[in-house]
Amino acid sequence: LYDDGILKYLDANTVVRNLADIRMGVQGYPTLRYNTMATNDYQSAWTPPDTASTNRTLIAPAFAEVPISPVPCLPATQVSQQLIRQANFDVEAEVMDALQRQLAKNLEWGYVGGSGTNAPTGIFTVNANVNITTATSTGTTRALAITAGITLDKLTEMRYTKLPAAYWGSAAWILPQDAYAALAGLKANNVPLFVPSSDYQVLQNAAPFTLMGLPVYVTEYLPAHVATASTGKNVVAVLGNISEGFSIREWGGVGMIRDEITAASSARVIFQGMTFANSAFTRVKSLVQLQVTNA
Repeated sequence: LYDDGILKYLDANTVVRNLADIRMGVQGYPTLRYNTMATNDYQSAWTPPDTASTNRTLIAPAFAEVPISPVPCLPATQVSQQLIRQANFDVEAEVMDALQRQLAKNLEWGYVGGSGTNAPTGIFTVNANVNITTATSTGTTRALAITAGITLDKLTEMRYTKLPAAYWGSAAWILPQDAYAALAGLKANNVPLFVPSSDYQVLQNAAPFTLMGLPVYVTEYLPAHVATASTGKNVVAVLGNISEGFSIREWGGVGMIRDEITAASSARVIFQGMTFANSAFTRVKSLVQLQVTNA
């Protein structure tokens, strides 16, 4: 009954879920299969013309498989039968609305900042195989990591050096809110380097401007900050073709359960949201991460 409304809410209020390669209603224990060859690996099959022998070139595709299992997300609320019967407003509708928001926010957090342990793998998880722009913080705090990473030089390197040109026409930025704020505050001679414009807005959650010609999406979520001195790394920005480099799988839709039996002895009703989902990196060379190492 509630699936359609929840999915419409998810479409309107999530970022990574809209940009990634997503398949819903999957079954079984799926494996993500993809070709790991980078875009510049497809150019060596030519042979000299007008020769006695024109030999074909053997190019073996480098396939990889990533097993992906469903991780449950089960927010629940209990409401007394007395409140349901006594209230002069629709208690159940209020509870369902709250659970709908819980599911949407949990899914978005998982796809952005999930650790991969008891949660999906978020796109801001440090990954050693993507294209990487590095920076070094002057300390161990999140604020110092943002200061070290969000600079004109680092953003330019991500955009024009680390991102393969094949993805320039299809890439997008994903920035946490604090990184977006630091970006908007960059100035030269007291003049903002990047002036917002409202001429590009694909999704509802798109920030109303482009950065270096590519759309920017802002998320309020981020992984838990790693504060370990010297070795701790944190991702403060992601750039790339998100659907190429990041995949999401969701099992059996998004559901709600109204349980009058389990807590009947105490005259309560249990309302529970339920979804099973996971995410993983795939063609990682389509992505660039700005990874900041602590001092």
